Amino acid sequence: MVAALCLLALLTTPVYGQIDRGTITGTVTDPQNAMVADAKITLNNPATGASLETTTEPGGSFTFVGLVAGQYKLTCESSGFKKFVQETVPVDVGRTTTLNILLAPGTVYESVMVKEEAPLVDAETSDVGTSVTRREIMNLPVPLTSDSRNPLSFVVLTPGVAGSVPGAREGVSRNGPH
Repeated sequence: MVAALCLLALLTTPVYGQIDRGTITGTVTDPQNAMVADAKITLNNPATGASLETTTEPGGSFTFVGLVAGQYKLTCESSGFKKFVQETVPVDVGRTTTLNILLAPGTVYESVMVKEEAPLVDAETSDVGTSVTRREIMNLPVPLTSDSRNPLSFVVLTPGVAGSVPGAREGVSRNGPH
């Protein structure tokens, strides 16, 4: 009985190495570098039409967790400031995208639009990860009918990953025979 309970506990434990979601976090400040509390942050996923809203904490911080990987549009609004819009905010699997928003003084009818993407380097962690889209997989120059379409074969596309290709012949790695 005890063995069955232990096995059940092991089977229901989450596997954190296989997180399929990402996070966006950040802070909102004014030109004097003061934190802006109660700013309305709206996050839209154009691919799905999903929309999320939150407000900044008293320290000016905000966080969106459990986001599906993709490109998002973020807007920030607060009384007495121009509306801030960032058209492209990337969310990758198992990654945290950090945004530092600077609100400019102005009326609600003025807005600041940022077209640049957030930096892809996450200085807060040493985790290495990548997202491989279906289109990228289909565009790879490998036959459509073989074991080479095994999803595990694409693990070696991640920067910093070394080792043999899953399902490959003994002694053959991504970098050639050993």
